[in-house]
Amino acid sequence: MKTILSVLLVMAFVSCSKKDRFARDIEKRELDAKTDSTITINMEEHMIAQKNLSEIICDVSYLELEATEGSYLTIPINIKLTDSLIYVLDLDEHLRCFNRNGKFLRNSYKKGRGQGEVISLYDFDVDKDYLYLLDGAKSAILRYTHDGHFVDLCQLPFRAIRFKQMHNGWYLFALAPFTMTDKEENYSIVLTDSSFAVKKKYFASLGIEKSAPVARTPYFENSANSVYFAPIYQRSIYQLRDSILFMKYYLNFGTPYFEPSRNVNGEQESQEKGILYTYGNPIHANDYLIQNFYTSREVKGLFLYDIQKDESLFIKEVINDMDNVIRFNFDLTKFYDVHQNLFVGLTDVYFKGSHTEEEIKEGTSHLSDDVKSVLVRNEGEEGINPILMFYRLRKDIIK
Repeated sequence: MKTILSVLLVMAFVSCSKKDRFARDIEKRELDAKTDSTITINMEEHMIAQKNLSEIICDVSYLELEATEGSYLTIPINIKLTDSLIYVLDLDEHLRCFNRNGKFLRNSYKKGRGQGEVISLYDFDVDKDYLYLLDGAKSAILRYTHDGHFVDLCQLPFRAIRFKQMHNGWYLFALAPFTMTDKEENYSIVLTDSSFAVKKKYFASLGIEKSAPVARTPYFENSANSVYFAPIYQRSIYQLRDSILFMKYYLNFGTPYFEPSRNVNGEQESQEKGILYTYGNPIHANDYLIQNFYTSREVKGLFLYDIQKDESLFIKEVINDMDNVIRFNFDLTKFYDVHQNLFVGLTDVYFKGSHTEEEIKEGTSHLSDDVKSVLVRNEGEEGINPILMFYRLRKDIIK
């Protein structure tokens, strides 16, 4: 028993040492990547206790997505728009296509191994002409017209988990944490031309990611024809410019880097150790960089950086004082259309039966009858599709 206990203690020590070493390596690489162009924002210096939602957003409207045979969605994880269409991807890899009035048009692909079919949908993107699907099982990009016709399939020379189709026809890919062969050096991100030939590689593996906790998965900003950010680490946001991916923003909370354990105690562990812990990914709008945060000191908040003024604000609590919004949450924002300066996300809904009459009355007393008719649903109502929320930020949030 003593021997077993000793072995377990040694294993735990080695595991903790490996995590600490990994954290130090990540932090060093992140700090070394800062350049003269990096904007460092000291978060603690720009905190306020609260701000009203009406001081942040305006022009709120809702759209009911039609619920009919074949259109049902589970939990939406991604939304993208064209001038006339809305695409919604859910957790079960359904990709539904609606028009801008919410009418269901079609399923965007068919599951299978045949021509034009997808085995496992990892990610998707759109431009004015095409819908692009990343089939992770085939390691391929499939292209379709917006009226649902399959165009072609192009095999990828790597394993990708996410991608971004850029306005010049090139692509950014976030790669899987392993290569096609053990002889290749693994990178986190690659830039390819329109034929998927690799032109640039970024963020070479530290060589320990397979056995240690990894930094947040690279994320390509979900915006239409905007600049492209890839937040590789927990505190830095990168911008692609002329094939160079450089650190644009460094968000300094004044805490050392630490990646909490991938278990139910991860958040508690980070809070006890005084370490940064974040959720969500940034949105880069015309005037603002926006991100929701949880920090290690149990501070929740909405971070806003005014690009024009070069000023930032960290709001600990956003007070919902608007008469046409239920419990607004920026984490539910899924898309930003840079042309219309329009945000698209999901909204909360009250279901009779799931909520008591008292809860519904208390939560919706500030809403108009028109908004209530959309956001309060009947008990036992089946096949309810998500309701999308469209809104804009006010021009002058940071004063």
